[in-house]
Amino acid sequence: AVLTAASFAAVGFSANAPLIRDTFGLSHLAIGAITSAIYAAASVTSVIGGRLTDRVGPGPVLVCSLLALALGVGVAALAPGAAVFFLGVLVCGMGYGAANPPTNILANPSSAGGLAMSAKQSGIPLGGIAAGVGLPPMAAAAGWRWAMAAPVALCALLVVAAARVRRGVVNAATLEREQPRPEVVLVASPGYAFGFLMAGVQAT
Repeated sequence: AVLTAASFAAVGFSANAPLIRDTFGLSHLAIGAITSAIYAAASVTSVIGGRLTDRVGPGPVLVCSLLALALGVGVAALAPGAAVFFLGVLVCGMGYGAANPPTNILANPSSAGGLAMSAKQSGIPLGGIAAGVGLPPMAAAAGWRWAMAAPVALCALLVVAAARVRRGVVNAATLEREQPRPEVVLVASPGYAFGFLMAGVQAT
């Protein structure tokens, strides 16, 4: 659910790109930079989110991620100009990146035969589909700024559920004993390269 909301928020900008371009007078290059800004910010907070998840557990990190997503989309939707809009996009991207480490821990693929991880990853395309199908009609009816209230509301709703996630769902030390160290996986496993391929396909 968190990844669906994160994808819904992030892809929502692309779904409303023509209207956003007209509002701020953006060039085609600037419109394309929206997705780049989201993933650039996400690449930073993915690392930070992983370290925080190890320290405080997945629940608090999920809450922070959802709040950042809601804040970023809200700032972008209320932005008076392009600079503030892109500031909101960057904050949204920070929330998007922080969502991955705690959801990976909660999925705990070592004990679910990959099914939990597959279910988790389905949230990304589901959120993208929801944004592509749902937000343009809402934007056509009420304007893109009001349409972006939908991902804000979804993220805010999930904060309540995320706050109830127990800190000790999975112990990081236990996972380290059960699974190969990350540096071994990076070198030895072809799945790492495949992960980059899948990420590119999802983003496209």
